Amino acid sequence: SMETCASSLSYCFGTGTTAGALAAWPSLQAATIVDLNPDVIAFARHFEEVNHGVLADPRFVVVVDDGRHFLLTTEEKFDVVSFEPPPPRAQGVVNLYSQEFYALVKAHLTPGGVVAQWLPMDQQSSLLNRQLVAAVLAEFPHAALFVPSRFHGVLLASTRPLVVDLPRWREWFEEPALAQSFLDVGFSSPQDVLATFVASEAGLKRFVAGALPVTDDRPTIEHFLGSLDQPLTAAALEEISEPPVVAVGPRLPAQRKLL
Repeated sequence: SMETCASSLSYCFGTGTTAGALAAWPSLQAATIVDLNPDVIAFARHFEEVNHGVLADPRFVVVVDDGRHFLLTTEEKFDVVSFEPPPPRAQGVVNLYSQEFYALVKAHLTPGGVVAQWLPMDQQSSLLNRQLVAAVLAEFPHAALFVPSRFHGVLLASTRPLVVDLPRWREWFEEPALAQSFLDVGFSSPQDVLATFVASEAGLKRFVAGALPVTDDRPTIEHFLGSLDQPLTAAALEEISEPPVVAVGPRLPAQRKLL
């Protein structure tokens, strides 16, 4: 929930677009960026059009470190953890997509904290996508899949129920900085965002049925050349699609809200 988000952790800076979007949230008090490559950070100045010079924001701290090593060496907890590592099939990056990694992340979340994992679902087979999602569901009882761009999913997960709070979403879109941030990626209203929702944990459990989670000892995503499975199709996502849980009346203070 960005409503009460005081601290965030984001992995793999890239051009800094996600970090720049996080900076737009007025409730954000502290943000940690972890990236293994200092050259990526050094090049941030060339992408200020999309990252809005976020590295000059005093709320942001950059840590050059391996993602898992960072979590193993800190006791800090975060309200929101966002990952955009290289695609899952990239060499060695399975370490940021395995069940053990999500267990480590869960230990560093505040109560009701939310994880956001980027999943380029068109870059691996249907079975491997199911195994990647299964790794998340093995650690988190609540999840929600959004597909805001062609087969590029954003999988949210939490230890508490995720509820779409439309009144709060409308308030967010009245914040000029937030409205512009959403507009930058093609969303002009809360309904635009909600339209990208595919399924919550009920549909996702059907999606992963029979698929073993990706684990450290079973890094199946790295064996993609040996997978004869079919590519993911829109029909497969349509089969699991379900309406989101939407709170349209008074807000539910006991439950965290979706990003």
